[in-house]
Amino acid sequence: MSKQQWMDELVKDFVKQLEEGTAPWINPLVESNCMPMNYKSRRMYKGVNVLLLWMKAEQEGFTTPYWMTFKQCKLMGGNVIKGSVGQKIVFFEPKEIETDGGEEEEQEKRYRWITRSYTVFNIEQTDLSQPEKTVSDYDKAQARHPLADDFIERTRAHIIRKKGLRPAYHPKKDLIYIPVVEEYENHDEWYATIFHELSHWSGHSTRLSRITLGKLGTSSYGYEELIAELSAAFLCSYLNITLEKNQHPEYLANWAAVIGAKPNILFKAANQASVAFEYLKDLAQPEVQDTAVNE
Repeated sequence: MSKQQWMDELVKDFVKQLEEGTAPWINPLVESNCMPMNYKSRRMYKGVNVLLLWMKAEQEGFTTPYWMTFKQCKLMGGNVIKGSVGQKIVFFEPKEIETDGGEEEEQEKRYRWITRSYTVFNIEQTDLSQPEKTVSDYDKAQARHPLADDFIERTRAHIIRKKGLRPAYHPKKDLIYIPVVEEYENHDEWYATIFHELSHWSGHSTRLSRITLGKLGTSSYGYEELIAELSAAFLCSYLNITLEKNQHPEYLANWAAVIGAKPNILFKAANQASVAFEYLKDLAQPEVQDTAVNE
């Protein structure tokens, strides 16, 4: 199977889950740990690879977030259990294009994106010992909500909380509007909403300069909404905030239509969501020490 065929199959599976009423970007391992990470380096995966590993973990029933390549497993003195099927992940990197132009053209380097793929295995597919979980403040369920509040406060975003408000981010005013928590079924849904709007906020021209003011129903609007939804899922996973796997059918059907019409939008949105997630995480300066990894 070629890389393009593999990516087409991934999008097809992603859309299928949406059509069946489940959100593939919801972390199934919230109670175990936050983001999927490489076992050898302890670095978090990013972009579409986060979604791939979450989907694989749910399909196989894995309860740990640690992954590694076959080679990494061997280097650590372990073996992949016979018959185990790994998960392919992808890494996009720029490669400079050689040109025969003059001095002016040589000064403007040109690049094209190349794709590399790796197959990784969950630690439960190996004979390696699972690491003891280090319980940080972010892992303590009883302290989860105060820490989420602290995380939000450290971003220094201007958030207006008032009864009856509709959740929204206003780019021109650079303000976030959020209803009071009592209007939500539970605290987790309220935090998920704030993180969604904070993800929009990260795209302001003074920050990541990502947001385009597309109208409701346009492709640019749908693209930005997908970025915010994925970024919010990453943030909730990072802070151990539980999200409902089953969401409103109309809501999921809209994502299925957006991604089905433009399959590559999933990869682009996942990448931008990771950028937003990392930006907000760094801005909030959380106590958890980690970095991102591509392989």
